Amino acid sequence: MFNKDGINKIDHILEFPDEVLLTILSFLEPEDIKTIYLTNRYLSSFCFENKIWKAICKRKWSSSPIFKRKPISNWRSYYLKKKGFMDLSGGLSWIEIFSSEGEKPTPRYQNTAVTIGDSIYFIGGQDHPENRYNTIHRFDTETQIFTRLVPTGSAPPKFARHTSTPIGTKIYSHGGFDGFNQHFGLMVYDTIENSWENLHPEGEIPVSRTNHASAAINDCFYIFGGMYKIGPDLVFLNDLFEYNIANNTWTQLRGEGDVPPPKCGHKLFNLGDKLLLFGGGYGGQWDVKYNDIHIYDRTFNKWTKVQTKGDIPVCTFTVSWVVGPFLFVYGGQSVKDDLLTNDLFMLDTVNMEWNKIPTQCTPFPRDMGSGSIVGSTLYMFGGFSSTPLDSLFSLDMSKDFESVIQAPSPSIQE
Repeated sequence: MFNKDGINKIDHILEFPDEVLLTILSFLEPEDIKTIYLTNRYLSSFCFENKIWKAICKRKWSSSPIFKRKPISNWRSYYLKKKGFMDLSGGLSWIEIFSSEGEKPTPRYQNTAVTIGDSIYFIGGQDHPENRYNTIHRFDTETQIFTRLVPTGSAPPKFARHTSTPIGTKIYSHGGFDGFNQHFGLMVYDTIENSWENLHPEGEIPVSRTNHASAAINDCFYIFGGMYKIGPDLVFLNDLFEYNIANNTWTQLRGEGDVPPPKCGHKLFNLGDKLLLFGGGYGGQWDVKYNDIHIYDRTFNKWTKVQTKGDIPVCTFTVSWVVGPFLFVYGGQSVKDDLLTNDLFMLDTVNMEWNKIPTQCTPFPRDMGSGSIVGSTLYMFGGFSSTPLDSLFSLDMSKDFESVIQAPSPSIQE
């Protein structure tokens, strides 16, 4: 109906009500929509409508009951980004940054990396089980200069395997271990004042721990799971705590539903007003491993184990980050054995589907590295791959997403 021979016979369709036109267009493929946009000025005004692109996405990728409840403000953008990330012909390309200046952190793993503005703050870490760092380094992504910061106030401890999460211009760090016998509580670094403070909250104080995960929603800081030692024994945790900045109080959230098992080495993310938990494992030899997804709903105080499509063969100590509705997971330990990996996977949180994402110039396998998003670029530092690492890589997540829809370019028709 919209080919070269029929394009001039479209007038009778234009007499339909707009809602009917939208319904008709929603049955077409993206390439057809692009052709219409390029050939008819009146119909082109419909080609960005959410109804059309939602229908296209549901036909192509629907698979999860969460799909119907996930709010997407721009379905066309969602389609283009997902299709673009999965495009085998134009994969994302890793770039190792050799030209950085200043005082770069020494090789290490299990540090944290937090984005504030255009800068990344690297806190702590270790290069040996008994050698941990109390340093803070800032990397300016605009100038590509590292600066070692010496904060006022309390000194950061020599620690690793802690968590760090930004809220405003402050970084909240929790837990960690000095490699000998001391665990740590809640601390805050003010990036404006360059000050470090050990906090003394009230309420239900979580036990100090390591290898846990944290995230923030608005002005609340959350931690889940982890482990601590009592003498020679390891205790693995599956508790969830909320720290309220306004009243300096911890509260344990005893959620119902599919409560995740005890685990370490997992990741926690802000998914709108919910928390998304990925992976992890436990045991002295990491003999129990998980590659599943749990979502915690704060409104209903309920955990849900999500049924996902696709395969994600990694579990612990990955480098993970979020771009829009997409969770990316790089490296980490294999679910099947103790081998390290260097593949990139993407979870579409709209339809809960995993896909392997093609990349070029892929770094060698590692775990326990750190990753931070600045704008549309991921920066990955350090990690462990038979030895501590100090390499810095970038991965530009922006692409020419419009090019994923191919269509001819005939002349415009009125």
